Amino acid sequence: MLLPLQNALGPIGHRPIGLPFGLLRGLVSWWDLDEESGVRADAVGSNDLTDVNNVLYGDGKIGNAALFAVAGGTRLEGTIQFTPNPSTGWTQGGWVYPTSTGVNQGLICLGNSASRLLRLADARAYFALTAQSAILATIPQDEWSFVLGWYDPADDKTHVQINEAVNELAGTAINEPDFALDVILGSQIGTTSVLNGKLDLMGIWSRVLTSDERTKLFNFGASIKHPFTDNGEGFRQGLVHRWSLDEESGTRADSIGGADLTENGTVTYAAGKNGNAAHWDRPKSTSNFLASAVTWAPNPATGFTFAIWVKPDGAADSGEGLIVLPGEFRLTRLADERSYWYNYNTSAGVRAIAGGDILQDQWSLVVAWYDPATDQHHVQVNGGTVANSAVGTPTNSAAIFNLGNQPGTYPFAGELDEPMVWDRTLTVAERAALYAAGAGRFYDFNTL
Repeated sequence: MLLPLQNALGPIGHRPIGLPFGLLRGLVSWWDLDEESGVRADAVGSNDLTDVNNVLYGDGKIGNAALFAVAGGTRLEGTIQFTPNPSTGWTQGGWVYPTSTGVNQGLICLGNSASRLLRLADARAYFALTAQSAILATIPQDEWSFVLGWYDPADDKTHVQINEAVNELAGTAINEPDFALDVILGSQIGTTSVLNGKLDLMGIWSRVLTSDERTKLFNFGASIKHPFTDNGEGFRQGLVHRWSLDEESGTRADSIGGADLTENGTVTYAAGKNGNAAHWDRPKSTSNFLASAVTWAPNPATGFTFAIWVKPDGAADSGEGLIVLPGEFRLTRLADERSYWYNYNTSAGVRAIAGGDILQDQWSLVVAWYDPATDQHHVQVNGGTVANSAVGTPTNSAAIFNLGNQPGTYPFAGELDEPMVWDRTLTVAERAALYAAGAGRFYDFNTL
């Protein structure tokens, strides 16, 4: 026998201490779906999901995900019903990874047809109440998409969202459900409209999420887990060097890898992108730079990533060194203001690529990396177009770090801030989250 849901915040024993706020407010159920088989636990309420026909697991958006198969008629069914309230509205959804198309596929459904979020046979997202629906563009196959559906009493319409795009052609709702509904993940009901693919980080709220809250859940494509604090653990993985450059003069400390930077000539400070930044005056001089005594060598098998915030104070002249490992790598600003990522030593010789512009008198995030999956070097400015080199596996030796010039040439003028090095390739979502639409996200990455 199905039991009625006890409270929009879950049973007393599961409530957050004090008044719930933000994404915790009105959160009825949340499933991380990390389990490899069997019951999937509700992290907020008591609506644990029963495994029907052996739902497996796969790599998730974060951790594991539930893996469904049409052929097996697999699904997850709640043990407690949810009763929507049309006067407050509700929201349902999470992360979706379809692996086939051609038939309707249930994502998270409340009742057979009362409040269902589907991927249609033509791959479009579909959120419908009993009689009216909102339909949006395609949910792509073989990649993760953030999909939400909600009913908003303010406009009496259903809405659906894929990643950051919200359906603007929402349907006027009719016969909004206000009775107890079964909760089903991975099908519409029974073996009807079964999903081929994965679901992860699914939730139900007894209210309409705000635009800002939906943005926080999406998190530039990186997602975020309950209890929605995002402590930055993912960003810290593989981080081997990081300099805050907050010091006003002298040695600049490496807070991660011990490659402290010694001041050569005069490098002062100015207001940075995050706290202080290292500042280079004009007229430019090749005598003014920061350099480490500790060396670093890349691992081609894992890839690597460099990131730095740059604010030039004028023209690049013949070029400006940003991060340089003498004789091995250089990340520079060219005379025409374009970013430039150069590897002296690969299996195919020199590999170089010019990317987006680094404009004067404004902060730009420049990210350069080598990806072993493509055997290419890449550079990107401000989350824009990625420039790609020809293939060539790095064969570089260990080298010291230089900031602010390439020894003997390419002196810089302006500010540099928050340079970081990872011994892995950052994902597309991580690069977007690091840029954070221009606001930046900084070590130790524990705030959005």
